[in-house]
Amino acid sequence: TIEEIASAIISRIKAIIIIHLFDQANEVYEVSRLCKQKGLSLIEDCAQAHGLFIDGKQHVGNFGDIGTFSFYPTKNLGCMGDGGGIITNNPATAAKVRALRDYGRVDGKFTIDGRNSRMDEMQAAVLRTKLPYLDGWNTKRKKIAERYNQVLKGQVKDLPPLVNNVFYRYLIPVDHETASSGVVASIFKMGELIRSVEIFDRMAHKRMKKLKNLYVLPISPELSENEKTYICEGLKSSYILSK
Repeated sequence: TIEEIASAIISRIKAIIIIHLFDQANEVYEVSRLCKQKGLSLIEDCAQAHGLFIDGKQHVGNFGDIGTFSFYPTKNLGCMGDGGGIITNNPATAAKVRALRDYGRVDGKFTIDGRNSRMDEMQAAVLRTKLPYLDGWNTKRKKIAERYNQVLKGQVKDLPPLVNNVFYRYLIPVDHETASSGVVASIFKMGELIRSVEIFDRMAHKRMKKLKNLYVLPISPELSENEKTYICEGLKSSYILSK
């Protein structure tokens, strides 16, 4: 909760990172207001939230001082290999990020410690070509999610919300270890996930450790009608729903 975040702030904290994990908007309004009150910078991790337009008002990445994006091929907006981007309205921050990605070079001189993190032109060309299709692809993802929700309604608790969500993943909580179905899906073991991914803070850990697994359903905008029907029919007879 926002109260827990506020109580965890100590004098040496300079910034808060909010993660739009599993596509959802993670209390960004409240955290943004808190950062302004406390004079802290806000960094938004938008790696799973490309194109997320919160409440029809503002895209993620624009609430904080910096928004970061991953363009890994599996993302809603992905290139052909590794890539990422940062957005900011602060000219000084933008200049420093440009220097950091290019060995710390400014006007041909190496002024700060940097690294080679430049995205090559081929990846940029792929992203530029795909960007106009992003909203349409996200709409297709949402329609698939609506269909899953209709099938699972009344059988699974905590169905994914259809608002403020671009459905990088479609996940439902499962309280047992085994699931058998004709559907190609995967099980995230929450214990392993929490131990291996450092982005989970103590509050997220507290909430998520109550779940043993998350069931992940296919939700690519490229799914055919036959594939979507097959998945939904598999869900209706799935062991996961009979427990």
